[in-house]
Amino acid sequence: AILHQYIGLSNRETIAAATSNFAEAFGWKNGKIEKSYPANILLLNNNPLLDLENLKDIHLLFLNGKIIDRKALLDNFSH
Repeated sequence: AILHQYIGLSNRETIAAATSNFAEAFGWKNGKIEKSYPANILLLNNNPLLDLENLKDIHLLFLNGKIIDRKALLDNFSH
């Protein structure tokens, strides 16, 4: 997040660079909410366009259209 300030990217540009632009550069079909793309969606409690730190405040995660139980996922990493 510090790099975006150094090179002068807005929060929107920083998020695009990490998602849709990154995927496009490698020819991957993800990073967008679009027909025929996998349903990988991160729902946040607060707007990351206001503050990139809000990317850490996750409400819900979908991977390939399935809800990921964050607590169960974190519990698996702690063992």
